[in-house]
Order: sequence, then structure tokens, then C-alpha cells
Amino acid sequence: MTAPGPDGGLIAAFLLDGDGGGQPVGWDAVRDPAQGPLWVHLDYGSSLARDFIETDQRIPDALHEALLDSNPRPRSALFGDGLLVVLRSVNGNAEAEPEDMVALRMFVTERFVVTMRRRRLLAVQEIVDAVGRGEGPRSPAELPWWIIDNVNDRLRVVVEAIDEEADELEETLIAEARVELRGRIASLRRRAIALRRYLVPQKEALSRLAADKVSWLDEEARAGLREQAERLTRLLEDLDSARERAAVTQEELSHRQAERTGRTMYLLSIL
Repeated sequence: MTAPGPDGGLIAAFLLDGDGGGQPVGWDAVRDPAQGPLWVHLDYGSSLARDFIETDQRIPDALHEALLDSNPRPRSALFGDGLLVVLRSVNGNAEAEPEDMVALRMFVTERFVVTMRRRRLLAVQEIVDAVGRGEGPRSPAELPWWIIDNVNDRLRVVVEAIDEEADELEETLIAEARVELRGRIASLRRRAIALRRYLVPQKEALSRLAADKVSWLDEEARAGLREQAERLTRLLEDLDSARERAAVTQEELSHRQAERTGRTMYLLSIL
């Protein structure tokens, strides 16, 4: 349920029913600490959303800065019996660069979850829609697992595209096709570096999240989180491989161009 008004801040909120669905609720129910299990999804750019984060008794004071940080790095940490999780997801919005990654903040307890973003995040919107259909996570403990799975799915598509382009550049160079490769190689390396900037700390955050000792996180949820941490590790390895292959391709291209220049200068000196 979306809150009315341009400064509503409340993107969606559900009282989860334990079967994959939930009852949509508004600000009144969101502010009631007796409500639960409750998932609240906010636009942190709204003053109402910021006020809620800073005043709600379910959110520790020490978390306010982390949840409202405009440019956070991926991390996970224990706060009492709750978990802080900060992730970055590829930007799937129209006319956006995928490597311009969107930040997502989460605070998860046994009966309360708040997620926050500034730009539209498809990885979370899909779960909002799934809960509306009765096909979403059954509890707050399952929600991070679902979100991370969606984030990794989108990362996989982008990393695979970079990997395929690295293969194509290698093949083009081997075939000595007459195309300008330098700009494409530089673009690929730039995209890989931009993704890696967030994926390295994100891998560490997921590994720590799977190992954190939280009483309400059952073994099924832990196993799911461990699997997502392993998925991200493999994606990061593929990204590093593509980046290294692009660097080798660039070196070979520079070497061949230097050879051509050398031959040309030699011929000119003879003439």
C-alpha cells in the first residue's frame, strides 16, 4: 500500500500472515509498536520516513545515521537482537547505467523489518508484488534472504554481460578485425571496477550475516544466506576474471599498435 501525498515516504507496508502474503497497512499501523510481524518499505528521501527512523522505539538510536546515510557502503552488523544490512543492487531503472548501484538499507528483527531506498529498486519491488499476491516471504527472517537472492540475480545478468563482452573483445583482437577496440576495452574495465567497488565489501557483509548468531534466524534462513554469499563470491570471481582478460587484451592491443608504428617509422626512415 502506497501512502498518499508527495511526501508520504511509505512505499509499502504489510502485516505478514506467515503464508507468503500480508495485509497492506498505512502509517497508523506502521507507527504502532504492537503490530507485527511487520515489513515497512520506505523512501528515505521523505521527511516523514526520516522522522519515523529517528523516533520509532524499535530502531536503536545507534542505527539512525547508518540507515539515513546518503552513500553507504555494503555492511552487516548485529544491534542487540536485530540485524543491520546495507546492500548495493544494480540500477535497473530506465536509461540508467547498471553499475550505478542503488543502495538498500535493512534493519531486521524477529517481528519487524524496515527497508529503505532512495531510487526505485526492482529487486525489492518484486517482493512487494509477491507479498501482494500471497507468494512472498513467510516471516521477517526470510525477507533478507529473498532480497539478497533478487539482488544476486540482477548482478549475475550484468556480470555475465561483461564476461561475454570480454570474450568478444579477445576474439576480435585474435581475428585482427578492423574495429576500434581501445574505447570498448576501457568501458568494460570501467564498468567492472565500478561494480567491484561495492561487491567486495558486499561479499564480506553476506558472509558475516550468515554467521551472525541471532536467536530468531533459523537454520533454513542461515543456509539460504550462506548460499547467497557463495553465489556472490562466484560472481565476483567471474568479474575479476573478465577484468583481467580485458587488461591482457588492452596490453596486446597496445603491443600490436606499437609494432605497426615501429614498422611504419622504419619504412619512412628507409624512404
